[in-house]
Amino acid sequence: MDFPFDNVDIDRTAVGRGLSAWYAMASDLEKQWPQLKQRLQQAHGAAPWGNAAEGGTFRASYQKDDGPDQMLETADLLVGEIMKAGTLVRESVANTFGIDLDYGDEIKKQGQMEV
Repeated sequence: MDFPFDNVDIDRTAVGRGLSAWYAMASDLEKQWPQLKQRLQQAHGAAPWGNAAEGGTFRASYQKDDGPDQMLETADLLVGEIMKAGTLVRESVANTFGIDLDYGDEIKKQGQMEV
């Protein structure tokens, strides 16, 4: 695979700020999601569309293919993935710095051997 660059330059401060913001957002989401999910389930259970023909048509369309429950299940998965993403980025950046240090050490060793 060809890359259009020959080195890696990561701004540690920017990454740190970005990850801090990500963790704050993800943590808030993880804490708030159960209550939000419960409110959505209550709204679905209240059947606000009513008993009239128009409401029945809306309900049939809205609940087609288990739409509301499927949406909640998908949201559960997404909240989990959002939580994992910050950790994966942190690990990737840490690995990149580690590889860069190892590569730098190897270059230094090679330079010392040639002297």
